[in-house]
Amino acid sequence: MTIGAEALGERKWVNILTSQMIPDSCEKGKFQKPALASRAAASSPGLLAASRFVLAIDMDCFYAQCEEIRHPHLKGKPVGVQQKMLVITSNYAARAFGIKKGDSLQVVRDKCPEITICNGEDLTFYGELSQRVFDVAARWSSTVEKLGLDEVFVDVTELITERLKALEDPTARLRFAAAAHEFPEELEEEREIVQEIQHGDWKGLDDRGRCWVQLIIAASICREIREAIFSEVGLTSSAGISVSKQLAKMVSSWKKPSRQTLFLPTADRLAHLLPDDLAVQKIPGIGFASTQKLHELGIRTIGEIVSAIDACGAHYQRLLTEFDVGTLRTMRAICMGIDKSLVKASGAPKTCSVQDSFWQGPVCTEEQVRENLLALAQKLITKVRSDERMYGYRPIPTFSLSLMHAPSSEAGAARRGRKQIQLGSFQIARRPEEQGDDARLQGQLADRAFTLFRKLVPKHEPFVLHILNLQVGFGEALGAQRRLSFAAPSTAPVSPALGPQGLERSQEIHELSDSDDVEKTRHAMANPPSAVVDADALASLLNMGFGEERARQALVKCGDVAQAIEMLLVGPTGCPAHPGRDSSPADKRRRLNCSMGEGNGAIIDLRD
Repeated sequence: MTIGAEALGERKWVNILTSQMIPDSCEKGKFQKPALASRAAASSPGLLAASRFVLAIDMDCFYAQCEEIRHPHLKGKPVGVQQKMLVITSNYAARAFGIKKGDSLQVVRDKCPEITICNGEDLTFYGELSQRVFDVAARWSSTVEKLGLDEVFVDVTELITERLKALEDPTARLRFAAAAHEFPEELEEEREIVQEIQHGDWKGLDDRGRCWVQLIIAASICREIREAIFSEVGLTSSAGISVSKQLAKMVSSWKKPSRQTLFLPTADRLAHLLPDDLAVQKIPGIGFASTQKLHELGIRTIGEIVSAIDACGAHYQRLLTEFDVGTLRTMRAICMGIDKSLVKASGAPKTCSVQDSFWQGPVCTEEQVRENLLALAQKLITKVRSDERMYGYRPIPTFSLSLMHAPSSEAGAARRGRKQIQLGSFQIARRPEEQGDDARLQGQLADRAFTLFRKLVPKHEPFVLHILNLQVGFGEALGAQRRLSFAAPSTAPVSPALGPQGLERSQEIHELSDSDDVEKTRHAMANPPSAVVDADALASLLNMGFGEERARQALVKCGDVAQAIEMLLVGPTGCPAHPGRDSSPADKRRRLNCSMGEGNGAIIDLRD
């Protein structure tokens, strides 16, 4: 979710939790009344002839619900989830007291003295529940895509086709029913939507009729999946059902919590959902940086985007100075309600990373570095073990450390660096008991990380450290009886895929240039990158307000969260992402401080 147009020039820049939200004048979940014109309405014929049907399922207040599952006595009571000094999400019982995302602990306790605050900095439990949600949805479809920790897209086209096959029987008479809201109805309760159809009826239906029947079947499937998630995992969810990822996602929050909304893309409904005067940042796929560029060009609504592109005049030429032709083509399409991006089946992540930031109290001594590396190593091992339980045991050929620091407390320029080693000396134990205790592995991994740190920051050079990130890269899965270890070299057999025993090659990935053109790497929603990235890392960037595709591109290009954040915060010409701000390195660090919250380096949940 991105900042509102009218707020860009006036709103005070604060932490990302509040600065990225749509202003209060655009109440969440409430769409604007249809404008006098809606160019998107013209897309209705093509959308009604759709051959694909998608569910967007979003867990309600995910982190808070996870805490209620972990601590059942909290069910129904006000619960907030804390990361560093901020409450980053809360359940609906707490929101009734006016608690908002990004409120400080003191503000939250003033609003609701009886609230229970849970520490949400360790995401392991959240990740495990997220995987269980994915596993449930995957029983209905082989095409399930994760979006962060708390959302999934499910393509149910094949399942709908299977259920309609019964109509081939000349005696068949089918009855499909689903409880759902139908956008843009304002009814408080879901209504039962029923459709009966018999052999011979299908051929007589027009595109609208066929689309309607298939959406009802999709809504029925969605209900089945959501009920299974609730009964097996314990999480309630909301959902959108439509003919594309974009439309399904846009209506998924229409009647939160624990409701589902069906969207039939007729002209009048498209006019309600996508009026010409809808702010550009309301469209999934148009992120924060793109919104600011459009505002600088005087474009604030989706109607203005379409008009500028279609006119091919001066406005279009100005757009070409900021966006490539392919991006503009995709941008116009999604403003018209046309999203051809496929639901891509999510697989095991290629990397696993942990990170902490130190904006309130920078790390300045070797002792502090060792202490924080030891803590991060423990978190990384915990996440790797969790990954093993989900995806099986996989070799870990690479290990990297990333950081951001200033050479001294008076220095004006922050440096970013990354060191990576090939871990040919990692031992693969054949039995769990051969692995050794994780405390020993924690120390060994922290020692390796400190060696990399010293390659980036020479021993006698003073430093002021703001970000530390550790990351491992996974290889192909191993047999069920083989387990990974961070142990030192031994006589145990080493997987050939890891290279010669004892191989340790280091390489430095130079800091990102301020002239890196982030926007040119964004290929929008139509062509999502094929690389699989760490779900937690992606969730971190999404929850900080960055667009999904830009976040994926940054993670693929940079390899870790720290550099990805830097890449996303720097504009394509080396200017800061926030217009009108001083572009000095010190101000960049101060803006990053505000964006992440004081001392808050953990993942932030902005979308429940």
